[in-house]
Amino acid sequence: MLFMMLYGCHQAHPYPDTPVLTFIGLSKDTLQQGVLNSDSVIVRFNFTDGDGDIGDMPGDTMPDLMIKDLRTNSVEFFKLPLIKSTTSGPISVEASVRIYNSCCIFADGRPPCTPVSVSTFQEVTYELSIRDRAGHLSNILTLPTIHLLCN
Repeated sequence: MLFMMLYGCHQAHPYPDTPVLTFIGLSKDTLQQGVLNSDSVIVRFNFTDGDGDIGDMPGDTMPDLMIKDLRTNSVEFFKLPLIKSTTSGPISVEASVRIYNSCCIFADGRPPCTPVSVSTFQEVTYELSIRDRAGHLSNILTLPTIHLLCN
């Protein structure tokens, strides 16, 4: 009888042990091309993780956050701060990351970020994913298209 009472009070993890990302929003949808981080967009998202093992621990070398530019398939890697919940186990966190502007890419062979006489826009799409300390890779979050002003 005691076993049944304890079992009935046990709650399963409300989230899977693999992180799950959900898009919340962008601060804006247009960036000015350029170098030296002269413009940026803030991406807001939520993530859950059933075992709560997200973020940098001393000695960790594996990146936690990956952002991929689908134009070039280049990936930037970042480290997340250690995220602690009040108890060990499931977490749900609202987070944001700043993506800096990049250069327009020209099909005619001009170098990227070359000024153009007539302003045009290029569409840029990014993918965002995270990995927890156990190595579980989240779903891939495809962000809404960002318009890159080439001028």
